[in-house]
Amino acid sequence: MNTITSRGFLLSSLMALMLAGALASSEQTDAVLPNQEKLDAHEIPTESRAIGDFNADGSVNFSDFLFLLENWGVEFDGVALGFSDFLVMLENWGSVPEYTIMLPGDVSLSMVRIPAGSFVMGSPEDERSRMEREGPQTNVTISKYFYMGKYTVTQGQYEAVMGAGNWPDPTSNPDRTGGLYGRGDFHPMYYVSWHDAQDFIDALNQHIAATGQRAPKMRLPTEAEWEYACRAGTTTRFFFGDSLEAGDDCEGTLLRAMTMWYCGNRPTAQQYTKPVGGLLANPWLLHDMHGNVREWCQDWYHHELPGGSVTDPTGPATGTFKVLRGGHYASPASSCRSATRSGTGPSHRANSAGFRLVCDP
Repeated sequence: MNTITSRGFLLSSLMALMLAGALASSEQTDAVLPNQEKLDAHEIPTESRAIGDFNADGSVNFSDFLFLLENWGVEFDGVALGFSDFLVMLENWGSVPEYTIMLPGDVSLSMVRIPAGSFVMGSPEDERSRMEREGPQTNVTISKYFYMGKYTVTQGQYEAVMGAGNWPDPTSNPDRTGGLYGRGDFHPMYYVSWHDAQDFIDALNQHIAATGQRAPKMRLPTEAEWEYACRAGTTTRFFFGDSLEAGDDCEGTLLRAMTMWYCGNRPTAQQYTKPVGGLLANPWLLHDMHGNVREWCQDWYHHELPGGSVTDPTGPATGTFKVLRGGHYASPASSCRSATRSGTGPSHRANSAGFRLVCDP
């Protein structure tokens, strides 16, 4: 059902909702309404209700309409669900909710809501360019929605939190070479180790707490969350398809040129990062998941996936390497696939590695 059809259906259902509201109002007594216990147990987060996501599953869709219909007129936090909630839901129908954190210097950080759900992690044995470490395929359930950075953390955002010019290792500051690997407020941050990313997150959470913007729960994504968000409901090699019409080195196609920064999408002399958001986003509005810079994940790296079925996996308890996901600006197409995974030491810094944030609700 497309957005226009969905909204037409919802509008045609408005009289039913109003009738349900009238019936609920006329039947209220001192007794608890039949739906009251169920709604209280659900505990709709304030930010979920503010966008019409009444069942708090991370998206605004038909299930929210059914939830509102069932609980019309029932109070939550002293305010009854009703017509104003319906209008909010209608306004955000089919959208991917997001919010913005303001950093020092009025620099913004956009976070996109990722719905709960299930997917198959890793690649099938017959996928072209597959590496053995991408298996065995694992059925993963992400039990709760979360927010993920619309873009990788940029140099402007990093310096807004950590201080202008305050790159982790002064000897590796690209200013020494005139920004050889891409310098600018909107370029992804690089030359950051896993530990450097943690230092940034600690400072960012302190800023969020001090400014009272929301709960300070920023962190790196788990490897499973990263692949789940990269795929965005797709099962192909890339979120835009299998892209089998060209080779997996630096060969180009129109879709590759529109969606990922890799070795086939830049002049030979321009082997550096590109400003974030310059290419098309995936279906969940995340940019640069295929290329530009590799991205640190929270997990310790293991040479294979767990297999079987797991819920909210967080990787091995200990290890030597941390997970890096996604390709980078000089990677072949094969290294930019959704299932591509690698690991390196948590103190390692590279001109091709950055990070993206997630935040729990």
